[in-house]
Amino acid sequence: MFLAYLFIVGIIIYTVTPIYRIFSLSIKPVGAWFSTQVELIPREITFLNYQTLSSTRFPRWVLNSIIVSSSSTGLTVFVTSMAAFAFAFYNFRAKEKIFLLVLSSMFVPGVLSAIPLFIIFAELKLINTYFSIILPGVAGAFGLFFMRGYIRGAVPVEILDSARVDGASEITIFFRIVLPIIKPGIAALAINSFTGSYNDFFWPLIALSKSDMYTVQLGLSIAQGAVAAGGGVSWDILVAGTMVSVLPVLTLFALAQKYFVKGLTMGAVKGAG
Repeated sequence: MFLAYLFIVGIIIYTVTPIYRIFSLSIKPVGAWFSTQVELIPREITFLNYQTLSSTRFPRWVLNSIIVSSSSTGLTVFVTSMAAFAFAFYNFRAKEKIFLLVLSSMFVPGVLSAIPLFIIFAELKLINTYFSIILPGVAGAFGLFFMRGYIRGAVPVEILDSARVDGASEITIFFRIVLPIIKPGIAALAINSFTGSYNDFFWPLIALSKSDMYTVQLGLSIAQGAVAAGGGVSWDILVAGTMVSVLPVLTLFALAQKYFVKGLTMGAVKGAG
């Protein structure tokens, strides 16, 4: 038991230390960063780094990331949950073959689909719009795979049959019976989807060329690249921006932590039984 707790404490320290280190640097003057003295709590605290950050386009980039990630997450949860419900309980022609075909897309590197996606969105005149970075992440194969297994394990077939006998439509069954039961699974999928969309760098780099449309990951990288090309790096902006950029994901996980853990375990346990 002692070794288990020791292992857990080690994992916590390993996980929290980088975040605390970035936070500590962000509230210290740049000149104090290279001090050889070890300080768990900074002696000199300043918020000048954040004031400098607020004068850039960073707030706009954070807003873009939140809009894109929230929209992509909402669409992903809605589409994959309905599709997973159909694959879990409906019988239709070539169901398993279609499901395996969708799953096979998980083995295709995203880099290979970048050029076709760019051509499609360019022809639709959607480049440099929110749609160009929201839609590609919707209806992912992982979400379908996860929710199908979760729905099968968490939703008793008898409840669905009883609802149909009582005259409930399939839409009513899904929204009033299935959705309340699979809330933990939806929370787990939502956190996974939001994190993936929020941290995405490669596709926004291809689909966006206007600085006002940059996401936070893309904006920080390109801004620092431009500064570095001029002979230096704005470390104050980079560190403060990095600290702020992790807050939305940490906040979401903190609010939905209970459902996230329950969503990862409950369906598997019921399915095993």
